[in-house]
Amino acid sequence: MSQLQKARLIPYEVVPTIQFMFNPAELTFDMNVEVVDNPGTRSENTGKSKTSFSNINPITLTIKNIVFDTYESGDSVVSKYINNFKRALEFAPITKRPPIYSFVWGDRIYLRRCFIEKFTYNLTMFLPNGTPVRAKIDSLTLKEADELSPQTLQLVLKSVSGTVPKQLRTLDSLRSRLIRNFQQERVEQILEELEGQVNSIDRRLDRQVDKQLDRVDRMRKQLKSSSLNPQNW
Repeated sequence: MSQLQKARLIPYEVVPTIQFMFNPAELTFDMNVEVVDNPGTRSENTGKSKTSFSNINPITLTIKNIVFDTYESGDSVVSKYINNFKRALEFAPITKRPPIYSFVWGDRIYLRRCFIEKFTYNLTMFLPNGTPVRAKIDSLTLKEADELSPQTLQLVLKSVSGTVPKQLRTLDSLRSRLIRNFQQERVEQILEELEGQVNSIDRRLDRQVDKQLDRVDRMRKQLKSSSLNPQNW
């Protein structure tokens, strides 16, 4: 059985990773193409107005009922979890836009580049001193983001200068940093699967050896009791 993996939003920039405390029960994707009907232009065969394709809209992903609970530790659930979502809606001073994330779950990348478009949350439990210890995000909307332009890339790299090693200061290397994290988790998962397969093969071999030994034992007993055994002459 594979190890439990938590869904998370991994940033491309210097902001905290957002990790879900409990995995989503459902992911809702919205994909659509914008079209324009031209009443003045009709098909000769059907008489229907011709359709012009405008553009493909970005994919949106909606996740509902995301729960965070800090009752046992007594920490503020807002400080520990919700503030990371709030920060994701703030414009960075250099890039003039909100942070970009990859939404991943285990080794699956559901949205490679996205931003948090909106979210709504409720605080549903408090300690006697008023500290909020349980929150529920009713709806979280992630929207697919475009690739970084060269100008924006330079601004991002400048903003993370000094916190990211020099060899990571290109777009490909920033991507590779994310990929290495995914690959490390995938390698561990593959090793666990291989270990399970090896153990299964060992068990099958043991059963086959036991069967062969039982067969040899039966043959010995049959030979011992048969007329071909010199001791029975």
